[in-house]
Amino acid sequence: MKKNCRAGGFLPPPALLKCVRVMKVIALLMTVAFLQVHATGYSQKKLTLQLNDANLKEALRLIGERSSYRFLYNDDILPRDKKVNMKVIKASVEEVMNRLLEGTGLMYEVKPSDLIVISPLETALNAAAVKVSGSVKDEQGNALIGVVVRQKNSNTVGTTTNSEGNYELTVADNAVLVFSLVGYEAQEIPVAGKTSIPVVLKVSTSNLEQVVVVGYGRDTRKKLVNAVSVIKTDKITTLPYSNMADALAGRAPGVITQSAGGEPGGGSARIAIRGGSGPDRGGPLYVIDNVVSSRFDFLNLQPQDIENISILKDGGATAVYGARGANGIIMVTTKRGQAGNARVNFSVLTEFSKPTILPQRVNAYNYAVAQNAAATADGQPAVYSPGRLDTILNKKDPWAWQDNDWYTMTLRNFTPQTKYALDVSGGAGKTTYFLSLAYFDQASNYKTNVTSFKRYNARANVTQKFDKQGVTIGLNLYATLTNNKFPGASAFAIWSHLQNSPPLKLAYNKNGTYAAGVDHPLVDIDPRSGYQRDEYRNMNGNLTIDWEVPGVEGLKLGVMGYYKIEDRFRKSWFTRAPQFDNLGIEQQQSKPSLSTISDQYRNQNLQMRIEYQRTFGKHSVSALALYEESEDFSEQVSAGRINFPSAAVDQLFAGSNEGLSNGGSAAEGGRRGYVGRLKYDYAAKYIIEGSFRYDGSDRFPRENNSKWGFFPSLSLGWVLSEENFFPFKNIFDQFKVRYTLATVGNDDVRDPAGNPVRFPYLLNGYSLRENAYVVGGTPQGGFNEGSLVDRFVLSWYSTKDYNTGLDFSMFRNKLQGSVDYFYKRTTGYIINSGARYTGPLGTSLPYASSGSAFRRHGMELQLNYGEPVGKDFSYNVGGTLTMYNELWERDDSEDSVSLKNPLTRRTHATYVWGNGLHNLGYYQTVDQILNNPRNSSANQLTPGDIQYQDTNGDGKIDGNDARRIGKQQFPALIFGLNLNVAWKAFSMEMLWQGTGTRTVRLGGTLTAYNAGNIVYDFQRDFWTPDNKDARFPRQSLSSERNGNNNYNPAGQASDFWLYDARYLRLKSLRIAFDAKRQFPRQLSFLNSCVLTLNGTNLLTFSPVKEFFDPETSDLNNYGYPVQKVYSVGLNIGL
Repeated sequence: MKKNCRAGGFLPPPALLKCVRVMKVIALLMTVAFLQVHATGYSQKKLTLQLNDANLKEALRLIGERSSYRFLYNDDILPRDKKVNMKVIKASVEEVMNRLLEGTGLMYEVKPSDLIVISPLETALNAAAVKVSGSVKDEQGNALIGVVVRQKNSNTVGTTTNSEGNYELTVADNAVLVFSLVGYEAQEIPVAGKTSIPVVLKVSTSNLEQVVVVGYGRDTRKKLVNAVSVIKTDKITTLPYSNMADALAGRAPGVITQSAGGEPGGGSARIAIRGGSGPDRGGPLYVIDNVVSSRFDFLNLQPQDIENISILKDGGATAVYGARGANGIIMVTTKRGQAGNARVNFSVLTEFSKPTILPQRVNAYNYAVAQNAAATADGQPAVYSPGRLDTILNKKDPWAWQDNDWYTMTLRNFTPQTKYALDVSGGAGKTTYFLSLAYFDQASNYKTNVTSFKRYNARANVTQKFDKQGVTIGLNLYATLTNNKFPGASAFAIWSHLQNSPPLKLAYNKNGTYAAGVDHPLVDIDPRSGYQRDEYRNMNGNLTIDWEVPGVEGLKLGVMGYYKIEDRFRKSWFTRAPQFDNLGIEQQQSKPSLSTISDQYRNQNLQMRIEYQRTFGKHSVSALALYEESEDFSEQVSAGRINFPSAAVDQLFAGSNEGLSNGGSAAEGGRRGYVGRLKYDYAAKYIIEGSFRYDGSDRFPRENNSKWGFFPSLSLGWVLSEENFFPFKNIFDQFKVRYTLATVGNDDVRDPAGNPVRFPYLLNGYSLRENAYVVGGTPQGGFNEGSLVDRFVLSWYSTKDYNTGLDFSMFRNKLQGSVDYFYKRTTGYIINSGARYTGPLGTSLPYASSGSAFRRHGMELQLNYGEPVGKDFSYNVGGTLTMYNELWERDDSEDSVSLKNPLTRRTHATYVWGNGLHNLGYYQTVDQILNNPRNSSANQLTPGDIQYQDTNGDGKIDGNDARRIGKQQFPALIFGLNLNVAWKAFSMEMLWQGTGTRTVRLGGTLTAYNAGNIVYDFQRDFWTPDNKDARFPRQSLSSERNGNNNYNPAGQASDFWLYDARYLRLKSLRIAFDAKRQFPRQLSFLNSCVLTLNGTNLLTFSPVKEFFDPETSDLNNYGYPVQKVYSVGLNIGL
């Protein structure tokens, strides 16, 4: 009897097996076809050759036999005694010929049909030589110095212009002269017997003609009238970033990032473009290859796959995304193949990381001394006698009085990480391809191997053109697999236990077992203490068909279909490694438990578009009409069991039937949108662009047409440098002003607590209830509709967006820059009506849209200057700056009492840290306490307690004295500085990032609200009669002694605990050595070979660096820390 089963799994159904077989056959055929194309194209263009003591004639014969090249020369001119030793692999014919003829006095010229003519240099010059001279000037008539003038196809005939812009050169009368200078367009001019050739070089417009990816299309930088920044991905591919969010920091104006830690598989930076659209700092929309994607998709992209990244910042650029454009857009375009031979790139990056900042721990002796000082302040006897202090100091009884450095015991010195990436690209005929594979392995800071992250990426982008039909088909296939492993304890639990453990806390017993006690960090990271596993799989495909309509120039029709499948499985096994007391008795632990969650997600997207682009003389017109719809479906199933009798089996069936649980949920959604865009320019001088999106979302009801929204934009541009009256033409290569006004939306509706709401008019969705209704006196099960909101008052958040910008380039494009001023005003916030009105008896008022309005305005600046200096040296210096201010014009969520206090209300107030008391330092004497206003809730005030200002003058300290204090924690001013230097084969790239003033409050762990919580060395600086200018207030053995006066959150909020968290950080450093350039002969078989030394977060300057990393959002150091990373990389191209 045949059984379709096996131990530990099952056999796939026949249909699936057949599908797999078909896929294997297709893969085989594609591989064979690819290899055939590869071989055919490759053999004609690249030469593989090995010569040992061969004469020149033999070398030329061998080249002719192994390629399509033919040679024409006179035998008499070939040197007889020259021996050639050469080994090249896949080298160009130019490289081979240059090496063969070096030092022979011969020159070559490649003619049509692969004919190479070899002749003596003297013959070429003297037989019909001509002396040519002239001057080289720019379009304004200024002499150009240092212009390279050379004879085409010659490596020896050439010169440069002198200080007056003149040159003189002897060449063959049929030669072609090439004139080139950085910042100008190169010119080729035939000599044709002329003896004087004056030349006028035009400023290069290559930068202005750079293609910029925008929403549903492309534009040139010269004609761009919206606020769009472009990030060059070649600057980040070799840097040791674990995700793409961290790679954006400091690289574009308007992009504000804040690190969220460095946990493997997580800890990606928070991104807000121009601060987001509102106070919740909403993240941007991510668009990958014209498809709206998730943040997770963006984070896990392979940097080597990315062609470019565009940051769309103003409403003119984002309006085409309608209800999701208010927070800005990050657009990613992945690479596609280029026609030609196959190009192979392989890179490997070996990395070592460690926390950027770990506060200095206190040792056991100083900890004990601090306890005694606190006891003295309390009027209590010393906790540790002099004899005990001596025992601790000299480690006379190390098992009873351990001096534990919990960092050293728990953490590695360095954590290894590895990245591998391989890509192949090229094309033959009308087919091009880009194929890539990548692997990333990231370990954790813990000494035990309990946390890791592994990521696998695969991509295949293929393009096929049918020129006769005017059809282009593009297919993008992409897959990601991630495998995350964590301890049973969360990162928060591990790091909080680690940070809070004092040095005298026992770690081990004498027999090596774990000491008894709660919150033991070594037990947390023991492999026997359970695990959490998170496996994620993502596969998606994108098929695009474009048709250039024959007979109608500039008209193109297109359709794009996209499908995505996500699967995620999470399994959490909770148990504990055994712990024992000093008598060897095992500590009682909770029985093991297990939970599993399985998620599935499907998404499909359809786009149909009509594009038109045409130039009529000086008039250029482009238009877009697009229809888009998308659907998504998600489903979740969960199950769990507790009280496992044993930790030996971590499967559901092994758990107890008591306390078992299961659950599930499902959701589906859809969107539909109509997009239009029309752009006109006259002579690339006057530019006008209008766009709109009519957007429909399932998040809103049909009533009152709330489901649909209209989001228009208008952009204007004027290139003044093209005007005849512009007075600074000799300085500015381009000077363009632009203006945008737009309305964009945000349907990411959130409740007042900041939680996302999928269907805000059904805030709780539908839930299954056992007693939903009654039939015949008997309760019946059914679905219950959640709390309803008035359907006529719900709509999107709406943002009015205004932007004024200036783009310029100067001094032959050496200096380039842009300046933007932006203003945003967002309305439509949802509030709880109960904050303003009294609800009816027995129920609560619903949520509803409000009249709240939030505005933000600011500016951003980008500058870049660079030029070559001589033949071997070049440099580039640049900077970005973003700054803004914001306030609530009206905040309907504030109650009437709060609104009456103009000193603390949020309405009409710029954004600050919050409300609290102003401190005046410490009470130094009892007289100060008795003769000044006091905190009425603090009944044990003594010298060393914090004194507060009686701001309202009523003779007492209470909540009425609170005022706005500090600045907002999220950066309101952020800048980046970059320096790139290259000398011969060496280069260095350096990026600094910093912020202006921003305020943070020390967390409770760092304030040490009683002496037992002193774990850091800096916490010993507390007030005593001999240390009155201390950092911290007086200490006590009890947190009850005026904790409500001195500490927050235990007591009164004040500016005493606020610190300026501005910082300046060396965000990245890259030092590269181009071995191919340094050793071209030895590495002739390679197209490229670059060795790199890299680092991130290498240096940090900040007033708070003694406490924590200034970018962290966890002010107790309870989160996985931000990482400093060192790496060594190798990139090889074939």
